[in-house]
Amino acid sequence: MDTAQTCHRPVRGRERIILTEEKDRRTFVTVLVVLTEDSHYIQALVREGPPGSRTPAHGNTLVPEKLQPPAPPRDRGKLYVVLSVVLCLLASSLLAFFMFPRSLLIEDDGIRTVTVLFDRNNSKVIINMTSTLNISNSNFFTALVDSVSCQVLYMNTVIGTQQLDNVISILPLSQRQMNFTVNMEISGSLFYVYAFCTMASIKVHNIVVFMQTSVKTSYMVRTAQNTLEVYRYIDCGANYTVRQTPWLL
Repeated sequence: MDTAQTCHRPVRGRERIILTEEKDRRTFVTVLVVLTEDSHYIQALVREGPPGSRTPAHGNTLVPEKLQPPAPPRDRGKLYVVLSVVLCLLASSLLAFFMFPRSLLIEDDGIRTVTVLFDRNNSKVIINMTSTLNISNSNFFTALVDSVSCQVLYMNTVIGTQQLDNVISILPLSQRQMNFTVNMEISGSLFYVYAFCTMASIKVHNIVVFMQTSVKTSYMVRTAQNTLEVYRYIDCGANYTVRQTPWLL
């Protein structure tokens, strides 16, 4: 069908042509329908005769919009795929950010108190030292301190140990302090330490001990162990509660 001869005006960009054919016993009717998206009616041109004939079209009527064939749905598959991919990437990024395990920060906060006792009969020095740990949890879930073990040495000789289990829990994005006490005994081959600590002519009786602390933590499905090693000065001639900053290795 020659569209230019049938239509009284050219088809614009936002119009579409639908060609339908209806046949009864006597007459072939070809209807050329011009759909206009920005109007409420469509224009119909009717041509009688068999399909492909040159019979001039006649009739120029307006058909209500509700009678026009439904427009084919637009293909939005690509848009849905892109949106799905973007949402999946966003959800994965947020999940990785909030659930990715981060290491706990464990710091030695020094000595809190020191208590010194003397066993004159056995030339023994007994020292009770309380230390503090600062533990920071930067995760978005609770972390547990499963155990704390400590060993103190003087001149390569172990003079005290401590083991704590199921210590504390640390809430998300928070920090806690933990105190623990190590009982130390200096005697035997180190008998000269007793003489040094009880010498009245010396005002300050400082000895240096090496302290090694291991902290085991767990969070989510991950476990970790941190080890701190520090040297501490202890005045074995007097009791004191002055906080000392550790001498880290």
